[in-house]
Amino acid sequence: MPRVGLGRPPLPGNENTPKKAPSGLKRKRLTYEQKLRVIKCYEAHGMPETMDRFYPNVVGAARESARKNIHLWVSSKHHIQEQANDPTRSTQRAARSRGVGITLTLDVEDRLVRWICDLRTQGIPVTHAMLREKALEAAQAMGLSHAVFKASETWITGFKHRHGLDRDDPK
Repeated sequence: MPRVGLGRPPLPGNENTPKKAPSGLKRKRLTYEQKLRVIKCYEAHGMPETMDRFYPNVVGAARESARKNIHLWVSSKHHIQEQANDPTRSTQRAARSRGVGITLTLDVEDRLVRWICDLRTQGIPVTHAMLREKALEAAQAMGLSHAVFKASETWITGFKHRHGLDRDDPK
C-alpha cells in the first residue's frame, strides 16, 4: 500500500524496511495543578487508588518511580499548593527564583538598566547591538568568558522583558 503525504518518499528498494522507532522523552512532567490533584487523590484514597487512577498502564520500575514521585510531591505539598494557587505559575512544571537561571548577577543587570535609562533620557535609542556589547563587557569584568555568556538575542529579549524595557524599542 503506498504511503500518502508522509514526507520524503523512500528510496527505491527501501519501501519495506521498518521505520525508525520514535525517539522522545519517556518521562512526563506534570504541572503544579496536576501534582496537586494527585496529592489530593492520595490523601483521600491512598496510594493504590492514586496509582490506578493516574498511572493505570505503568508497570515495573516506572510504576515504582511514579510512586516515589507521589511521595516526594506529598512532602512538598505546601510549595506545590502555593504554585498551583498562583494563576501565573499553576501551569508551569518547575519554578525558579528570580536570578537563578541568569548568568549575570542582579547587580550587574541593574547597572545595565541604569545605563539604558541614562541613554534614553538623553534621547539616544539603545539598540540590541549596543546592549550586547555593554553586557559582554560587564560579563568579561565579572570573569565570564564568551563561551559562558554570549548575550544572545534570546538573553537580550528576556533581559528587556524582565526589566520592562521591551516597549517600543529599536532592535
